[in-house]
Amino acid sequence: MGKFENLIAYQQAVSLADDLREVIRDWPNADLWTLGVQLVRAADSVGANIAEGFGRGSNAEENRFLLIARGSANETQHWIERAFARSLIDDDSFRVRAAAVCRLVNGLHRAHRARARATGDR
Repeated sequence: MGKFENLIAYQQAVSLADDLREVIRDWPNADLWTLGVQLVRAADSVGANIAEGFGRGSNAEENRFLLIARGSANETQHWIERAFARSLIDDDSFRVRAAAVCRLVNGLHRAHRARARATGDR
């Protein structure tokens, strides 16, 4: 599949994580150290798990880390919704971008599974 850095899913996940980190800098300490840290950790985990999966030596391990990335993308969506509920974020583009990252990671996982089936290397 090439370098993970060239994957749109990876690029979008990293961009979202970086932008979320900038947003939480202005949050009150109580929210920063509870919701903010969880939000950024989940968002950072998406790109990190895509990268780690591509560094593994087997299709099974790559698949495992793509599933973890998908879980982290969903967790990121959860924390964004909590931030909206608590009036910490009011920019709807974060919801849109997080949903797009989820779709991209899902697509990456589906493509990986299809390639593994086609080559018989699961």
